[in-house]
Amino acid sequence: MSTTYPSVTIKNDLSASIQIFDAFQNNEDDKSLTNFFGTLTPLVTVPAGGSQEFTPIHGPISTFIVFDDQNNPVTRFFTLGTQPASFEVQQSDVDTMNTTEAFIKLMQDQPGNPEVVQFQALIKNGKATAAQVNQFFLSTTDYKTVTFVTYMLAVVALARTPQTQKSPPQDQVYSLSTLVNYFGFSWPSSIPDVTISHFNCNETDTAIFIGGELNITDVTFDTGVLGIIQSFIGNPTINFGVEFVYNDGLATGVTCLKFSMDEVKIPIGGGNTFDIDKPTMLLSLNPLFKFVVFEIKATIPFNLFGSPEIDSDIAMTIDNIEAEIGVNLRGNTTSLLTPPGIKGLHFDSFGVGLGVIFEPPGFAIGVEGTFHIGNQGQVPLTDDNFAVVCEMEEEIPNPLYIAFYVPKLDFNEIITLFTNTSYNIDLPVSFTDLSFRWAENPMEPVVLPDGSLAPMGYGFNAVMDLFGLHFYGYLQIDLNTGIHGTITMAPLNFGNILSITGDGKGASIKVDQNGNPIPINTVPKTKLDQQTIKNATDKTIVSAGGPEMSVSTSSSPYFTLDAAASLFGLVNDKIDAVIANDGISFEMDYGAILETKMACKLADYHNFSGAFSYGLDFDVSLPSIAGFSLGSIHLDAGCAVSVALNTSASEISFQVSGGFNFEGLNLNFGPFEADINISSISGLLSAIETYIVQNASSIFRDIINDAEKWAGYVKNAIVNGVSDVAQGLKQAYNKTAAETANIMNSVGYSASTIASDIGNAFSYSATEVAQAMEEGYGATSQVVAAAFQEIGIGAQDTAQALNTVFGLAPDAVRDVMLGVGYADDAIKSAFESIGGAFASAASSIWHAVSHWDHWS
Repeated sequence: MSTTYPSVTIKNDLSASIQIFDAFQNNEDDKSLTNFFGTLTPLVTVPAGGSQEFTPIHGPISTFIVFDDQNNPVTRFFTLGTQPASFEVQQSDVDTMNTTEAFIKLMQDQPGNPEVVQFQALIKNGKATAAQVNQFFLSTTDYKTVTFVTYMLAVVALARTPQTQKSPPQDQVYSLSTLVNYFGFSWPSSIPDVTISHFNCNETDTAIFIGGELNITDVTFDTGVLGIIQSFIGNPTINFGVEFVYNDGLATGVTCLKFSMDEVKIPIGGGNTFDIDKPTMLLSLNPLFKFVVFEIKATIPFNLFGSPEIDSDIAMTIDNIEAEIGVNLRGNTTSLLTPPGIKGLHFDSFGVGLGVIFEPPGFAIGVEGTFHIGNQGQVPLTDDNFAVVCEMEEEIPNPLYIAFYVPKLDFNEIITLFTNTSYNIDLPVSFTDLSFRWAENPMEPVVLPDGSLAPMGYGFNAVMDLFGLHFYGYLQIDLNTGIHGTITMAPLNFGNILSITGDGKGASIKVDQNGNPIPINTVPKTKLDQQTIKNATDKTIVSAGGPEMSVSTSSSPYFTLDAAASLFGLVNDKIDAVIANDGISFEMDYGAILETKMACKLADYHNFSGAFSYGLDFDVSLPSIAGFSLGSIHLDAGCAVSVALNTSASEISFQVSGGFNFEGLNLNFGPFEADINISSISGLLSAIETYIVQNASSIFRDIINDAEKWAGYVKNAIVNGVSDVAQGLKQAYNKTAAETANIMNSVGYSASTIASDIGNAFSYSATEVAQAMEEGYGATSQVVAAAFQEIGIGAQDTAQALNTVFGLAPDAVRDVMLGVGYADDAIKSAFESIGGAFASAASSIWHAVSHWDHWS
């Protein structure tokens, strides 16, 4: 018998037709008005300006979505009860959608906008309610008309794929990543998008939920996983919801696609299955992967060690080979006791780990849990999980041996873990990739999966990091004396320059046919596992011939390096190394070629440095400036040299620097990149000298850039090969004649040399030379006259210069010139040649002289 529901009338006030769709969700037990969007079923089309009556198809409480003639959502309305209802679609509905789209555009273009930031925080992880979203928009200035419903409709429209955007609404499919991101969840960029259909949206009292329908074959899983999943779920089409997971597990803190099934049966061999009742499936969008991770969670009954049946929460992750299953036991469980004799190790909790293998089918069991070292929280651990490998004895799992890995512990933590001793070693020593072994009965050694035997006492293999140098080996533990053993590293080479070697035997581990290490903290669950262990081969992880490190906490020194070094031609020199908190130091002795031994330091695996002193003894040509050679110098000085070797994954850098004192100047060179093929100390010294010669311009810039200093060095024969300082000052340093005179006077050149060189360099007359000397350093008329007389400048030029530059009258000129040694007749002849006042003065002066002679 069919049921007739109250009619609904839609009036269309828009200028184009609209379509009405029923948006059904099958939530008949939930009568609250939380259905925002469901499966779309077309009902009627209402023409522009018209109205249309129809009968709901899913009951008196129904949700309806209105689309325009371009298949874009316009508004949503719902009916509540048994009376006919009428609704009107107006331009304001369109305006509100436009405002909503403007807000979404703001989210896209301005993610840092304060309103966008506030909104994203509100909806993060899908935790907001519709009322909270409505209140947010009401509090804004420009988006008060926006509601959660209009936001949802706008996001749905945005999420439509380009291929179906114009399709009828019921046929449209959506980008799941767009929906997820705009509803406050997170879709990792590393995972390919998925298209979905039959989008739905509803709300509880605490949050908004979205979901839909997808084909699981459209989801990107790790290689080979999809086929296994299909064998579990059968029909690949699933109805899912989006959820942010807060509970512990692989999916903790990530967005998940969640769906449920009545039962899952997993084959475990022999025609048997592992049955899981009413499991929850999670497709985890973990940003750490480039694919979706498939998980199964359920609660199953479990019996452990004959204890009463308890509920066990299982979390099973599927990959292309096996299912790893974690089990958390709920209820009052008994903690595992620490194995006898293990000092400082405490088990905190435990559970059961189940293993399911798909090919060949198999099933296995092991005990897993957490531990701490020392007092609770005393030693921080990056990984506090352990595993106990069990064997079944009369259907009861019994511990066989314990094996666990610790990613990293420093030296003092190791002491705390296993001994009664205490140390505080001030060295950057840490252990990584530690694998600990302990057998229940040491008198009956257990062959571990990697082919080794569980030790009689305690022990671990690890990589020891000391300044980035990686030593590997097995160290024994003693409760009273601490840690003992010898570990080795591969030979260390810095190209052809440096090598550090020793008598190390090397180290190897067991690997499978693909070269993967055989783990010791897992159960050999199948014949394939056992065959892999049987066929395991040795893989060298540390080459022989490297240094060895002896570790012993019985007495100091705790670390002793046995090694030899080859450096710059000194081969296999046994080194006496000192290990301190800044590196491994040693010396190399090159004899008389150096003034000191080379002090070497290996700071870490990538950085070596050396320092020494030797004597420089060679000529260095200074550069030419503006075509003028600044001469050369002879270097005879002690030089302090530093070398640095740095390595990376792809190259070696060899840098050299140093410094020396030259005439009171502390000059430095480098660092410069030297040839990594230098193989001798003489080759290194030659490279240094070549660099100094080739880079004299920069190294000796304090001399080259200082005209006065350079001129002084020329004057004092420190700089050789310069015959005309004035020409150099003019040509190279662009000095004027006056500046040149001043500099030459300052560094001690005689006035006659200054006068001569300026005259030659600048092609100056005697008057111009005198002017330069007077302006340059205040030379007096007597100084200039004397200089001119010494270099042979004639009396006439001298007289004119003294008169012009110093303003001396003829009689004063005569006195100065006589005073510096010019002959009286030469002066008289010069005055007469000059003419004018000088001729008159000559007549007067020398007439008086004649008259005086007459009367005498």
